[in-house]
Amino acid sequence: MVPVHHPNLYLWLIFISALDVILTRVVLFFGGTEVNPVADYVLSNWGRLGMSIFKFLIVVFVII
Repeated sequence: MVPVHHPNLYLWLIFISALDVILTRVVLFFGGTEVNPVADYVLSNWGRLGMSIFKFLIVVFVII
């Protein structure tokens, strides 16, 4: 088994990414828009759940 190189940094990345998802949903609730064109495409085609999964998959990709 390969040891994790930066466990504290990964924890912070997950925390900040979760805040990003939460705050994006708050902004969208109040009528804002997603400025990231890729995330906006995902949001337009698969909704808010799809956007949350997309952002989660990005974090998983970075950690792995």
